Amino acid sequence: MSKLGEYFHKKFYPDLDINLIEQQLNKPKIFNDAINFVHKNHYSDLPIEIVSNNFKGEHPPISMQQQSDDLMSKYSNLNFVQRANSNSKLKIPQGGNNFATHKMAYSTDEYGNNIVFPLVVQQGDKLIDFSEGVDMNNKDQRRMAFNKAQEYAIEKGEFIPVGNDNQFAEYFSSVGYKKNMGEDVYNDAFNEYLNRTGKNLPETVIRP
Repeated sequence: MSKLGEYFHKKFYPDLDINLIEQQLNKPKIFNDAINFVHKNHYSDLPIEIVSNNFKGEHPPISMQQQSDDLMSKYSNLNFVQRANSNSKLKIPQGGNNFATHKMAYSTDEYGNNIVFPLVVQQGDKLIDFSEGVDMNNKDQRRMAFNKAQEYAIEKGEFIPVGNDNQFAEYFSSVGYKKNMGEDVYNDAFNEYLNRTGKNLPETVIRP
């Protein structure tokens, strides 16, 4: 139990499991909000950096890749996860000499909850691509393909709930799930993600 977790447990949430509080404090934004609260109410005469540094070692940020690895382990029974983790030989032609094994997308419901689901699925001994023949630059065609893939995923249970952090949903569906698909595949996806998002990624996003 961390000092910060113990403080919030005793003072505000005595009825909650301390482990739930610790899990929340592992989220960088909540951790920072908690530090701000403690600083404002107890140590306002000290620089906030000192207060923060006293607690930082207790809650190292969880990287987005670590979260991705945990989800891929938790949902290892799903077909698209098994194919990614085993570097399956099943491929689907993409024109020319290009092939695809996976294409992933995510959607957000009215409450802000995200699920990640495949556009390429396995049926029998072959792969089916819901985006095949679709002009992905056409919003209507793209939406229709995504909707069909999502309906199939929900019907078959081939999806992973990833919470309400859109940045993580974007990372997991484009990079995070590829960790075991080969170093080149993973590195290419990671670099493409950096270029596409144009973000100066914080420590919570970087690869391990």
